[in-house]
Amino acid sequence: MPRTSLRRSLTAPFVLLLTTHASAEMDFRARGLERLAPGVLDPESPPQGYSHVVMIAWPRIPVEQARSISATTAKFAQMFGSAILADVRRDPQTGLHRLNRVAIGHTMRSEGGVQIVSPKSEGLTFLASQVLASGEKELDKIRQIARYDTAVLFESPAVILRGGAHQELKVRHFVWTSAKLGGLASVVWLVDEAPPSGPTLVDNQVVQLPSRFTDDRVLSVDPAQFSFVGTPGKTAFAMTRLPRGRAIAVGPELARLAAAPAYDNQTLPALARGLAQAVASQP
Repeated sequence: MPRTSLRRSLTAPFVLLLTTHASAEMDFRARGLERLAPGVLDPESPPQGYSHVVMIAWPRIPVEQARSISATTAKFAQMFGSAILADVRRDPQTGLHRLNRVAIGHTMRSEGGVQIVSPKSEGLTFLASQVLASGEKELDKIRQIARYDTAVLFESPAVILRGGAHQELKVRHFVWTSAKLGGLASVVWLVDEAPPSGPTLVDNQVVQLPSRFTDDRVLSVDPAQFSFVGTPGKTAFAMTRLPRGRAIAVGPELARLAAAPAYDNQTLPALARGLAQAVASQP
């Protein structure tokens, strides 16, 4: 697809928000994301019920850092990945598209390829099942903040390496489709809730993810965050960065909207328009 056409498909839903979606029902109730059912996951051909793979992430600990912890801990910290899938549907009567759902789940590499797994999946050892059960509790913390017909905004707690230290932040993820053109796009950013002045957008930037994105999620290890028996604490592992994509610098107003503690019928459309303009302004 030509670059101008691609950009148009990414920004169209936000432009349309001013007209066809100005009166669309918006949902601001906090809730968990739908969970993916176990089964085979082919990034080029999503499972039934989904049209797009938003992202697959595989954690990886650099060799030199893996040496600072036990081999067993390093093994299980890298065993399971995660996947975000979406379903875009076209209404045959109106011809318009809508974002039907977004779901998340754990993944695992196997001889047959990539599998979506749960703690009850066959072939898992007892210890692997226990590790995955702990991971499922982390997925439960991911919350949908807002949504409307063509977009979903959700937020996940995360530990990020910043300034040489592991810091607890929030990752926000905006996924959308174009009502007229279909397709799918997504943008992620970091929010720091700690500043006395209130939540802030980290580094004043958002990151636009490529289609069907696979993230090499490099982890940092802090040996000081392990107990004397080797049990990792809450901040023992950290993502070294956001998923790699196209970093986009944003202005003060969009930075404020991106870090807002809550949204309403005015601020959500304003956030969408701001993201549209930021994406469209890139070469």
